[in-house]
Amino acid sequence: IEVKEKLSIKTSDEKQYAIYIQQYLDELDQQFEHLQQQLDSDKKNLSQLTDNIEHQLDEFIQNYRLVPYTMKSDYQLARFDYEYQDQLLERQFLQLQPTDQQVEFFI
Repeated sequence: IEVKEKLSIKTSDEKQYAIYIQQYLDELDQQFEHLQQQLDSDKKNLSQLTDNIEHQLDEFIQNYRLVPYTMKSDYQLARFDYEYQDQLLERQFLQLQPTDQQVEFFI
């Protein structure tokens, strides 16, 4: 009789533990569903903001990524123009048939 009582107590304890664990798992599922809904809602709200930020970044990159190259090419073009103008002035000066002193002074 004692063995049967112990087995029945053990069986009823196991059932209670199983019920407790199932209730706990159900609570976790509810929390998970709530958090999933909140995440989905936040994603919807942030998607517009994220798209806007991405568009602004793309625009910034398109507008300003070429600035260093543009500056370098502008510098080289200005330098070329300066050297060209310098050569023209020197040739005009030499066409005037300057004296040796004038050539030393200006060139």
